[in-house]
Amino acid sequence: KQFYLDPFVNYVTGSGFTHNLRLRTFYSDNNNGNDQSNKTNVYTAEYRINKEFVEAGKLNVTAGLFYNQSFSTASLYSGSETGIELEC
Repeated sequence: KQFYLDPFVNYVTGSGFTHNLRLRTFYSDNNNGNDQSNKTNVYTAEYRINKEFVEAGKLNVTAGLFYNQSFSTASLYSGSETGIELEC
């Protein structure tokens, strides 16, 4: 089973700034048997602000932030009972 949840908000101020906030949650639970099942959670957030400066020849300025985090478990790769710790 799996699902996505994608809420978002767009807001334009009176002074012409456009704010965008987009979020995403992804969940997946694959029950495959044979010790090959896995679960995954992915969280994403993006904030963007935009302003068009008409007096500067329609100069368009955009800035923003992005965040992504994933959590995953799978018995296939667990190794011993204490697990395996990998460093990258």
